[in-house]
Amino acid sequence: HSQVNRFTIESRGVFIGVIPKWQDYNNEKSIYHINFKFVSVDDTWWCEKGRTIAFEQFTKSGTSITVSDSGDTYSGTEVEGNGLFVVTFKEYIYKISKVHGQVISIQYKGQELLEEPLRPNFWRVPTDNDFGLSNFVPWLKRFYIDDGLKISPLKARVKLFDVQEVEGKLVVNIKMKMKKFKGDFLIHYAIDGDGSLEVSYSGTAKKELSRFGATMLLKASYNEVRWFGRGPVENYCDRKTGSPVGVYTLPIDDFIHGYVRPMENGNRTDVYWMSLSETGGLEVLVEAMDQPLEMSAWPYSFDDLEGATHIHEQSKYASTTLNVDHRQKGVGGDYPGELNLKEKYRLTKDQTYTYRFKLTFFKE
Repeated sequence: HSQVNRFTIESRGVFIGVIPKWQDYNNEKSIYHINFKFVSVDDTWWCEKGRTIAFEQFTKSGTSITVSDSGDTYSGTEVEGNGLFVVTFKEYIYKISKVHGQVISIQYKGQELLEEPLRPNFWRVPTDNDFGLSNFVPWLKRFYIDDGLKISPLKARVKLFDVQEVEGKLVVNIKMKMKKFKGDFLIHYAIDGDGSLEVSYSGTAKKELSRFGATMLLKASYNEVRWFGRGPVENYCDRKTGSPVGVYTLPIDDFIHGYVRPMENGNRTDVYWMSLSETGGLEVLVEAMDQPLEMSAWPYSFDDLEGATHIHEQSKYASTTLNVDHRQKGVGGDYPGELNLKEKYRLTKDQTYTYRFKLTFFKE
């Protein structure tokens, strides 16, 4: 991502014309954004000179999203035993459960990266709008919150575990039986020639979902988040037009949002890549494949977030959660105190959801 051109229109009237060189930006592997800012040209009683009054962003995209590719060929070793499939390649060791289909361990240069497995996730910590009337009448909660979305991936079992080498990659295809999905839930892992891991999930929902994605728990030392997507503040599928696409960097404490009652927070939409880094240590890079995704990171776990009823009870810095989602439902609120989501912001049942992303690790 880089700035390719910048110009100023010195006018208080209407601009009609051709944007300089806009027609020349036609690399099919690139994504271009043009940003318009309308700023105050004078000091007034309500704002200072130079303040942004409004903005708009337009996108010119190539035909597909491209991700990093080393061009190398996989040539590692694989061992099976005790319900695990273990892959050793270059400076990586991957351990995949043949029972639950989760990546339970990723070691890089002798350092364990996961505190809890990389696994599917369809649950979010309920927002005030998710609770609806049960905010005031607690026994109504069962009509608003489907706790089964939280435990479904944890109880899933593998039906088929197949391994093969395809086009220079080690490919693991898994079929699972998962309670909230029709037919087989499909997981696809591919270890590339540089040791990076591609992850793909696909399933047809029986019930409406809160999100369709993946989550993993990392160690607590990741303190900076950098991403190419909408920002800089949190945004959701129904709350994003005020957040332009760009490259942003924030300390993880500023990346999250501390609601008085802890709940889902920190989401970013239309994300092409996101990295977590620790000072002088490892960097974790997540790249979207096929389409922009939604991502978030927290300096605490799901359990820490959900277990607190007030912000002062929130535990921090024991771990880092990284969420990589195809989609998360909107936050709603058109109706005070109710989710009341429009159809396009829901993850409805009987729909097939599919997405891919790539994980790469670096040593600074």
